[in-house]
Amino acid sequence: MRPDQLCNAMASMPADAALNDQRKSLGGQPEHLEVLSKAIGDLAASRPPFAHEVMVRLADLRRRQGRIEEAERLFREAESHPMAAVGMAELSLDRDDPGGAIPVAEQVLRHLPLANKTQRAAALELAVRAKSPGLGD
Repeated sequence: MRPDQLCNAMASMPADAALNDQRKSLGGQPEHLEVLSKAIGDLAASRPPFAHEVMVRLADLRRRQGRIEEAERLFREAESHPMAAVGMAELSLDRDDPGGAIPVAEQVLRHLPLANKTQRAAALELAVRAKSPGLGD
């Protein structure tokens, strides 16, 4: 799959579907990761918001794989994307620091428009998990 095709497909998918697709297609194969990295580079030059979208999704995949340092770096690079803040808060939960996640989730919820239901749902779910220890176990 060409980088532009991958990014177009990912941009049209809900976040969870995109992550599932990444898990299936990337599966740790270096050539797929190269394609995704190239797509991020190409989009960064032509459409930065889309590059941040892909970067956030890759960062979340890395977080779920336990590659915390890489995930954190990617989330920081995409910091203008609201879901990057949610990802950083997820890292706080992963580190057993719900106190670090709660204010971030609340800030995201204050700043996202009400019409942005998908991203608001992710931030709200994060806030609930952060305020309810043991809920995600």
